[in-house]
Amino acid sequence: MSLQLPPVLGSQPLILSQHHSLAAGDVLQTSFPLDSALSAARVNVLFSGADVTATLTQQNQVLAWDQCLTQDESTLCYTLLTGSAFVEGDYQLVTTNNGEQSALLQTQVMGYHNKSAVMIGLSTEQGEAGYLYPQPLVLTVAVQGDYPLTQVHVRAEVTDPLGKVHHVVLNDDGLHGDRLASDGFYAQQFHYQMNGEYRVKFEVDNRDGSAATTLEGLLFEPTIDGTFPPFEPEIINENFMRTESARFIVADFAPDDHGDNNACTIVLADNRDYDGRIDNAQDSDCFVVDTSKVLPPISLRLTDVWDLPAAKVSLYCDNAELDSESYQFTHATGIAFAVTPEICPSQKFRIEVRSAEDHHTPFTYQISAGETLHGDFPLAMLPTSGSAEITLALLWAMGTALS
Repeated sequence: MSLQLPPVLGSQPLILSQHHSLAAGDVLQTSFPLDSALSAARVNVLFSGADVTATLTQQNQVLAWDQCLTQDESTLCYTLLTGSAFVEGDYQLVTTNNGEQSALLQTQVMGYHNKSAVMIGLSTEQGEAGYLYPQPLVLTVAVQGDYPLTQVHVRAEVTDPLGKVHHVVLNDDGLHGDRLASDGFYAQQFHYQMNGEYRVKFEVDNRDGSAATTLEGLLFEPTIDGTFPPFEPEIINENFMRTESARFIVADFAPDDHGDNNACTIVLADNRDYDGRIDNAQDSDCFVVDTSKVLPPISLRLTDVWDLPAAKVSLYCDNAELDSESYQFTHATGIAFAVTPEICPSQKFRIEVRSAEDHHTPFTYQISAGETLHGDFPLAMLPTSGSAEITLALLWAMGTALS
């Protein structure tokens, strides 16, 4: 885009910041509050790629744009809400793509502080942090005016790598990864489920008018007589709202069912690799694969086994066990089975992986299933379900079977 949104200065709270790709004919509705801690606000809408209309309303009244600028197929519309045009409350922004192609859309709302109002700021430890599974991820926000503020509402919208939005409530009770109860530091653990980049939007509001200053957890020098100056919490009854954005990246994630074989990870029979990880002797992973839509022969593989584990691998058809064996693996090795409709008429298989030792270090591996690939060839024929007529082909095993 040739035109750009104006920069956000430290004295301008960012109320809203969004980036969207708007398909032809799509309508996007966004709402945001402007509160008593502000004296003015600026609303910016920047789009390119198609004809887009943007309508801003407050209490069902349509507000006019101050100006719309166009340059190199980009258009920037903005309005400055100040004086009598600035009204506290909720605003709605509706953008519609009237063109036949997708449009790139950016929306931004900046506030300007009321000089008589308390200055509210947010800070987060997320920034652009990276997390390696199974490292826990705790969302954190510090809320502060002249002093830290407690008794406010703090929430986060976490958008995962697939675009799904997760809503998380942060607490200041000393029990959810925050430091101390009522110290103005809010936190909550977030359980990520995949590798990739996550985007977070934090929102803080004082809709109850109960925000209060606090000195909990702060260190002060005593006065000359050894006492500390008195402190009375100040109640902040302004209905403010503040936002802050962050992102983080997760790597080395592996599905882990924590011994619950009723919550198995679904494996698609398309030969893609699914990461697995066994963390301790009591841990187990469970995978389910439906091969009914894939033409035989079909291979089920456990590959790229690292950290020299002794692992027990069990293969089931529905709830009937086909094979269960313990293997001592060397670096980057694994096993594979060939399966046919004769072995399992439903063609729905369950694979369980667990430790074959009482004590061991965590190990990782990969699971895949799909049409037989070059290099998948029979190594042994194993009887299944006690029947000599139906056999399971062990395609290859680069690991030693333990008796």
